[in-house]
Amino acid sequence: ASFVGNCEVISLGCYSTICQAFKLLKVRQRAYPFDWVRSSMEGIMHCFNTDFEDFLTYTASRQEDDLTVC
Repeated sequence: ASFVGNCEVISLGCYSTICQAFKLLKVRQRAYPFDWVRSSMEGIMHCFNTDFEDFLTYTASRQEDDLTVC
């Protein structure tokens, strides 16, 4: 338990359940970019390799009623 208490736990999972598990285990201290987004490992690695330069851009979208979903 003391090891985890001295570490910063960061969610790099492909889905938000990783972050939810960290919250339930009470080891999540801060919010990070991949906490609540669905990402492939390639996408995560791309962000780190490019210093997140295009993290907020998207290449696909769809219409749902009056909303554009990215």
